[in-house]
Amino acid sequence: MIKYFKYERRITPSWVKWSFLVLILLLIIVIVYSVFFYQAILNNKTEGFDHTRNKVLQTTDIVEIEVINRFHGETSYHVVSGLTEENMEQIIFVPLSDEEEELIILDQDEIMSYQSIKTKWENDCKDCDLIKITPAVLEDSPLWELTYKDHSDRYVIDYVSMHDGSRYEQLRLRKTFK
Repeated sequence: MIKYFKYERRITPSWVKWSFLVLILLLIIVIVYSVFFYQAILNNKTEGFDHTRNKVLQTTDIVEIEVINRFHGETSYHVVSGLTEENMEQIIFVPLSDEEEELIILDQDEIMSYQSIKTKWENDCKDCDLIKITPAVLEDSPLWELTYKDHSDRYVIDYVSMHDGSRYEQLRLRKTFK
């Protein structure tokens, strides 16, 4: 005897199909928006670097630029590290707020080096975890900004003078939530 199987066709309600399509469309829109948003953030991070590069090369003794970073304090600066024709390292702070404001130019032999500041910090804070050391300017004073976690797991931002390593200002931030 031959058995015949009756093929049952399942019918999915149309609202399920439409909901699925809308969900896929929303997911695609979110992904595209996220990519464009990420690109905009990256472009904003280096905005003005070309102008700063040209300004530094035209108005200073620097002939080769190694790095350009940003610093945001009371006034925002582009921080340029470069070499002169005599292979002297210089750090130049280019203010972003006013084109007429003077550049702060420091020769490497006039200031404490990155390595000497790091060594001094390591001797002063043995149980700390260094995050970064960057050049900074507060109230027209060139400083090193040391960011680290101390022995109490506080996030610390320490500003020390580039000239003698003395403390200028220190911020200690405690975790509020765990």
